[in-house]
Amino acid sequence: MKISELIRDLQDALEDHGDLDVCAAIQPSYPLLVTVQHVSTPADRMEADLSDPDGGYGDEPGDYDDAEEAWADDPANLPDVLLIATGGHPHGRNPYAPGSAWSGR
Repeated sequence: MKISELIRDLQDALEDHGDLDVCAAIQPSYPLLVTVQHVSTPADRMEADLSDPDGGYGDEPGDYDDAEEAWADDPANLPDVLLIATGGHPHGRNPYAPGSAWSGR
């Protein structure tokens, strides 16, 4: 899914159903419901990682001169992905998600 598709789906839901709470359904074979805590862009994660003194980007001989380039070249950092971080189960709700959450449109 691309950001534009997510925005379109969220806008449709807002128009059709109002300003609902947002949770995430995870694990289709054992569906659980979790809260959405944060959205992080590659730039957000790069800034956090590079401000960490133990981050390890560009501080050893032979490393990139540009720590940002080293970060972006590391596929483990998902430099081309927006991440939606989840939290625990929503307070006061059933912790299980309905299997129909994966039915799509």
